[in-house]
Amino acid sequence: DGGGGYEDVAEDSQQNGEQESPVMGDEKTVPGSTGAADRKYIYRGEIFLNVEDIRESENRIREQVESQGGFIEASRYYSDPKGETHTTYLTVRVPYPAFYNTMEFLETLGKMVNRRTGSSDVTLQYVDMEARIRVLTKQEERFTEILAQAKTVEEILEIERELVKVRSEIESLTSQFNHLKDRVDYATIDISLQQTVLATPGLTMQGFKGAWGRAIQGLTENINRIINGLAGLFVFSLSSLPFLLLLAAAAYIFIKFRKARKKDREEE
Repeated sequence: DGGGGYEDVAEDSQQNGEQESPVMGDEKTVPGSTGAADRKYIYRGEIFLNVEDIRESENRIREQVESQGGFIEASRYYSDPKGETHTTYLTVRVPYPAFYNTMEFLETLGKMVNRRTGSSDVTLQYVDMEARIRVLTKQEERFTEILAQAKTVEEILEIERELVKVRSEIESLTSQFNHLKDRVDYATIDISLQQTVLATPGLTMQGFKGAWGRAIQGLTENINRIINGLAGLFVFSLSSLPFLLLLAAAAYIFIKFRKARKKDREEE
């Protein structure tokens, strides 16, 4: 979704069957006609936006779409685990004459990342399905008339079997046609809205978490260092006692010798 931007152009009709519609007026269907004014298109758009307030943007989209006679077909919200990025995916349906106006409105909601519009020409499919439904409906009417005139059980059963087949085809084609007509009458727009919340620094008490335990641990370590130092000094002193005693005796003899020399000089 957040990749490189699309240009505001229709998709290549030779690659995906889509092309820009030449007319956005209120088209009227003329059965059997494929003139330019009667062509049928399915319009589809995609847009990805970065917005400041995702909820406000969603509400504005809802109001705009409903004011055009459209509706929200699907909505999905997602937030990342850290709560830094919020994303809403919307699929909206609007009457096809309002398609491009709605796309232009969406561009005003935020910074556009991607935008794509396209249309598929379904005129032949549309007209063909209408014609087939008309033919089948006439067959149904004819079989109903024949059924009313049937004389024997065999004739009635045979006609009823044909009626069932025709009515089944009519129901299937009508369902397909209604789906196609819905896609023609209402353009589809897929919208991605993304809001990035910038984290702001604030005061926290995280530094005090476990402070008492760390202080007790530090005090204990320092006391242990002092005890270890004193123990080391005691061991050093005790192990050096003979040398110290010898040094003290030598110092005592030296001092006595100095005092004796000094006394002898004074007497002379």
